[in-house]
Amino acid sequence: MLIYILVGIFTFLWTLLLVIPGIIKWLAYSQTYFIYKDLNDRGEADGLTLTDYITRSRQLMVGNKGRYFMMQLSFLGWWILGSITLGIGFIWIYPYYKLTMANFYRDLVDKNAVNNIG
Repeated sequence: MLIYILVGIFTFLWTLLLVIPGIIKWLAYSQTYFIYKDLNDRGEADGLTLTDYITRSRQLMVGNKGRYFMMQLSFLGWWILGSITLGIGFIWIYPYYKLTMANFYRDLVDKNAVNNIG
């Protein structure tokens, strides 16, 4: 019985170790789709691989993961409200959420361009 308890404790500790880095990487990779779409729309995606987009997302999110995480948390109430309305509220919540994420990406790009010039 002690072996099962010890295995359970070690498994729990490893899960804690892997969940936090997993959340951090989720935050770092969050802008990958926006970078892909932005570069393709501008015609600058020639020769880039998927790992290049991920790398650019990681670079763009340096110092901004906390802002992004707090923004995600701010939508928690909206998601609960949408669930309470049996999904009808998502008709308005989801477009608002996606537009907020796109504007966050625009803000990151604008701030990154200013920082690269100065």
